[in-house]
Formats: sequence, C-alpha cells, structure tokens
Amino acid sequence: GAGPTHLVADRHGRMIAADTRGDAVRVFLPLPAPHEVATVPQPGGPYGIAYDGARDRLWVTSSGTNELVGYDMSETYPTVVRRVPT
Repeated sequence: GAGPTHLVADRHGRMIAADTRGDAVRVFLPLPAPHEVATVPQPGGPYGIAYDGARDRLWVTSSGTNELVGYDMSETYPTVVRRVPT
C-alpha cells in the first residue's frame, strides 16, 4: 500500500493506522477535525494491526522484520511493551 493501509479504533476514540510504506504507526484524533497526534517509527513495513481493548494494547505485524510489536495505548504516544519474533 501507498501510505496507511490498515486502520483500527481504540477505546480512547483515536484512530490508529499502519503506514506500510512510511514504516510507522500513526495515531489520529477524528474530532473536531481529523488530525495526527503521534507517529511511531516501526521499520519493516507495519501491516497487520489489531487492538485489544481489555488490555489497551495495540498489536502490529512487521513483514520486513518478521515480528509482532505490542504497544501500550494508555497515553497519547504509543509505547512499545513487547516484541515477538514470528
């Protein structure tokens, strides 16, 4: 994909996108007008993305590095909490 390829929403009302070509995870607030609030570099082409609302965790795969990266989403800026080789 060219730019953001997959998108999920979290329990805080944010929209989180996997920017495959930009090697980043991008966080947006949709209101009052959509705007980006955080960009987290994730080398390797982030692609698959899922959100766990019970744990407030974002999980993103990187096909270029063959890993799954877990982010804590309790703050505006996502923090890496786990890396799992795949």
